[in-house]
Amino acid sequence: MSCVGVITVSNSDLLVCVGVITVSNSDLLDYESSRRHRLIVIATTSHNTAYDYATVWINVVDINDNVPEFYQERYQSAVWENNRPYTFVLQVCSGGGIVLQVCSGSALG
Repeated sequence: MSCVGVITVSNSDLLVCVGVITVSNSDLLDYESSRRHRLIVIATTSHNTAYDYATVWINVVDINDNVPEFYQERYQSAVWENNRPYTFVLQVCSGGGIVLQVCSGSALG
């Protein structure tokens, strides 16, 4: 579990709370590759005579970055003429978390 090149820690001498942890390369943050990153943060005095350390765990949150796929290649249905508006015709299924829309077709067939 290495975070080299992924996370950057920078310091400021002006505040008591000195550590700022930021993402330095978001291309390396991939949930499927590594779900957690562990940082060991060391605080030292200006003369390096005393120190303390803390462990920081950073959890990577998954987003759906995979190409959506339909469960079937072709869907087919039939509908009676003169049906009422909003009559259920067909359910089209694909991977979760996506929006489906009709991008071409004809109301007249």
